[in-house]
Amino acid sequence: MMILPQCRTGIVVLTNGQPVGVPEAICRAFMEDMLSDGVDFDAILHGAAAMMQDGLYKVPEPLPSRPPHGARIADDYKGTYTHPFYGPFTVGGSGEGGDIHSAFHIAMGPPATPQLSRLALYGGDTFLYEPPGENGGGQSAVAFASAPNGPITGVQIEHLFEPYTVGNEFPPFGELSSYAADTWQDVYYLDTGLVIGFDAMLRSWTFVALTDQPVALVVYRPDGNRYAVQAKTAYETPRPRAVNTFFTGPIAVQAGDRIGFHQKERGTIAFKLDPGAPWDRGRGNLGGRVWFNPGETAPSFEFSSSTDRTYLLQVEVAWGLRGPGMARR
Repeated sequence: MMILPQCRTGIVVLTNGQPVGVPEAICRAFMEDMLSDGVDFDAILHGAAAMMQDGLYKVPEPLPSRPPHGARIADDYKGTYTHPFYGPFTVGGSGEGGDIHSAFHIAMGPPATPQLSRLALYGGDTFLYEPPGENGGGQSAVAFASAPNGPITGVQIEHLFEPYTVGNEFPPFGELSSYAADTWQDVYYLDTGLVIGFDAMLRSWTFVALTDQPVALVVYRPDGNRYAVQAKTAYETPRPRAVNTFFTGPIAVQAGDRIGFHQKERGTIAFKLDPGAPWDRGRGNLGGRVWFNPGETAPSFEFSSSTDRTYLLQVEVAWGLRGPGMARR
């Protein structure tokens, strides 16, 4: 969309195509005709479109690092793979003798009206396809899985299994003056609002730090009336008054797991009292959003105190919101 108020003129271009610059080019060409200022928009747009094409559609060519394909043929991959969220994926083709380079495709979407996408061999058991639509984002990997020296058992489609974030929204940095850090020492926290909805893998965690005191991420799992420490990362020393991200390595989590943290010394993660909550040092019940417990590492906790606070903490989760990361035969 472009508007020229002084001429009471504007233009809106709608598209469901991929972001290749066509709507922008139409808008600018229209404005060029309106203004006739002699600017060579053709040259400008040609260069911009070339850079966009390079970024979206050119796959890096580290040919020596590509795994050899091996002896598999198209028939080894053909079949239907089922995912609990996305439904069936069907791999097929009309190539004679199972030729992987001949009309090899994957079908996704409703079985009555599937979306067919051509598969192009990249290397090993990995193929490339181009996701449809404006938000397709360029070529994506379709990686088939198998047991060692065994048949193909599943497929992972990169475009569909991108990670997502679980956590509390971060405010604009200028609003941090209304946030504080704990003065409590050696306290374990469990945020009852940060619940993992599906079996998944944690990849990283992000938080706003107000100090440089060490802090560790903790994953809790309900165990009767207690919460077992399912995983705990190494202590990280953050940059104060900054957003910090640390990779956890793959940590397997299950539906119902809770996210929390341990501040070994004084607090570092920024928090704010929930609206209407009194400033307190915790209450003797579990009515608050965040539960806490002092003490050394324990196999499990029976929390007894809570507070109404929102800590600026998020975790990146792979696959879980949309089910497992693999569709199976």
